[in-house]
Amino acid sequence: SGRDSDRDGKGTSIMKAVIEFENVDVETGEVMRSQATALASMTEQVMKLTYVEDVSGDGHKTRCTMIFSNNQLRVTRSGELNSDFVYEHGLTHHTKYATGYGSIPVTLQTKHFLHTAEGIDYEAAVLAEEFSLRLALQYTMEMGNESPMERKMKVHVHNLAE
Repeated sequence: SGRDSDRDGKGTSIMKAVIEFENVDVETGEVMRSQATALASMTEQVMKLTYVEDVSGDGHKTRCTMIFSNNQLRVTRSGELNSDFVYEHGLTHHTKYATGYGSIPVTLQTKHFLHTAEGIDYEAAVLAEEFSLRLALQYTMEMGNESPMERKMKVHVHNLAE
């Protein structure tokens, strides 16, 4: 099985997971796909995924945390890039995107948020040995003085098959 340890002492199972991303620029139709391997854990009615990514491709690592609940996705990054983005149906989230060149104000407006899960019990904070979570959302992002960008994002998280 893909479990490093069944329990971490807090009554939460920790498992290896695969995250598949698909981001679409609605205006241009450009599609970007990526994948990451993460550690998944359940606690207090949320699923938390942690992984490290090389955002700019030059070896500088950024630590990412994704927190899923039934109606919200929160993505925080710390390292080379620092951000805290919240996606929730109908929510307008004001935040900052901190880069090595300074801080940029960001506004995220989530229009659609569709979440389905199998093998994930948020109430009991339990992950089944085989689990799957799918998230589809559409949002508008404004960064600094740039014109708003329409985006679609799909996220598929599942257990790492041995």
